[in-house]
Amino acid sequence: MKLPKRKPGNKPQAAAAPRGIPKTAIALIIAVAAATIIWMATANPTPQGTPCVNLSPAQDAFYRDARPFPTVRWLDGVNRSLEDYSCRTLIVLSWSSTCPACVRDAAALSTLVRKYETQGVMAIAVHSPEFSFQEDARLVAAEAARLNVAFPVALDDNYSFSKVLDSQVLPHTFLVDGIGNLRFNQPGVLDLRKAEEALRNVLNSSGFNVTATPLEPPQARALPRTNDLFAGYGLAPVPLGNEGGFRKNIAFNYTLPGAITPGKLYLAGKWTILAEKAVATNGEKALAAGFYGSNAYIVATGTALLNVTVDGKPLNATQLGSDASTQGGETTVNVTQPRLYHLANINHGWHLLIITTRDELELYKLAFE
Repeated sequence: MKLPKRKPGNKPQAAAAPRGIPKTAIALIIAVAAATIIWMATANPTPQGTPCVNLSPAQDAFYRDARPFPTVRWLDGVNRSLEDYSCRTLIVLSWSSTCPACVRDAAALSTLVRKYETQGVMAIAVHSPEFSFQEDARLVAAEAARLNVAFPVALDDNYSFSKVLDSQVLPHTFLVDGIGNLRFNQPGVLDLRKAEEALRNVLNSSGFNVTATPLEPPQARALPRTNDLFAGYGLAPVPLGNEGGFRKNIAFNYTLPGAITPGKLYLAGKWTILAEKAVATNGEKALAAGFYGSNAYIVATGTALLNVTVDGKPLNATQLGSDASTQGGETTVNVTQPRLYHLANINHGWHLLIITTRDELELYKLAFE
């Protein structure tokens, strides 16, 4: 995912794609109660007024080469710069709460930091918004809590950190040692094995005798996948799959064709396409996409109960995404607030995703891994 206009990479390899569209009309009624999540990150920067002595003169000195670091707001309400952490062995994750790979990497780094925190290791997350609703600190805090992001979060709403860090892709992980040397720099999906190896080298060179068994990394995720499919005409790198493409800023009754072209978003029912989202009021509606991957996600908001099918069928218990459930033999997802929802976890390959609802829905994108 690139900044500031995201254009996810890793185009899928050529493969046969599903073509048929099952003809289903599903009436869904919803009563939703919204939950309030309160979260505040606690940061422990270098004490104010304490200079970080012996900063490295090396050419790759992180804090020197990247200066001046901007001062931005953090989730605990305090304005800080990254230089406030310049004496720490520091992992920096540039991420967004609507990026599936970012969410997975945040969880992996949380595990890594817990393992080595007694050696003075800490992590911070620099949150870059993909959509305007992510500029609401309360929503970012709620997502950080829900996703168990257990380290301080900086709010990079203007991408000022990202520009200084030269972070063009999300996620992006940096490791900086206690004297300011950049020791690990990985744009894209994190290789946890390499990150931990770099961290252990930093700690051993700092006088810690690290003998603990390395973490067992999760299964590699850098597999071919379909790019994110954006519903807003201002963010979409490819046109809407429907005939005529995006009908900008007007309510239009879209219809699904008889065949789906892989890698495109299709709509059915009355939608209004805006710059960063597609908006639909009550009434029969659907969205569809042929995708290559194993996990499917939606970024949406509203008060909507979604019915999900993959390859014309509801999901079984082993295929449910973390936000999906089974009701009366159907796969449903309850959308209550703007965020990333995990729909499905299936075998890697070509699949046909269809989502139907009768409720109000604001659609931002579909994402795949």
